[in-house]
Amino acid sequence: MIKKMPPFPKLPQGENQDIKYLSFDEQQTVISHILEQDRPIFEFAMEFGLRIGEIIGLQKDCLANDEVTIKRAMGKGGLRQCTKTGKNRVYGLTDRAKEILDRLPLSPSPYVFNRNGKPYSWKMLTIRWRRACKGSGISINLYNGIRHSLGGQLMDAGVEMEMVRDILGHTDSKTTRKYAHRSKPVMTNILQFRGRLEDVQRTKKEIHL
Repeated sequence: MIKKMPPFPKLPQGENQDIKYLSFDEQQTVISHILEQDRPIFEFAMEFGLRIGEIIGLQKDCLANDEVTIKRAMGKGGLRQCTKTGKNRVYGLTDRAKEILDRLPLSPSPYVFNRNGKPYSWKMLTIRWRRACKGSGISINLYNGIRHSLGGQLMDAGVEMEMVRDILGHTDSKTTRKYAHRSKPVMTNILQFRGRLEDVQRTKKEIHL
């Protein structure tokens, strides 16, 4: 019998992996390679950074008073009445979101986005996304292309981390902090134009003087 448990050796931690995400323009390039009738579900998910199960399970009763409430998600066991975090998220409908919804054909289905009355499946969306990526020459998985991309875009735009956390519905800021680890191309671009940014700020001060 071992009288005392020996200390467990610390394992070396690997380098943080860059989160793969698309810029807004890159997202639009991928979208352009998706059949027009299938574009709305991808566009709406991108607008709010929704999880795949959340956009599939979105029903019409979640749309009211120019707001969308995310309170259900489609999983392997079917539709569940709560999101991954167990809390509802409410967003005001943006002009772009309203335009997407206005393009939808009338349907008796309770699901906002459907094909012939039935909700989309993970498999259907994944197949369409992969085809679009192949056609556009952009390689990224569906989750990163939608949810991670919104987080990355917001951080690139200078949105404070707490706001990004609230938009994506994270319960822990540690989850959001991963977006603060900027990709190498973004960091290089910032350094490349650092002098120009200082010139712009200096010019603004001179104008106010």
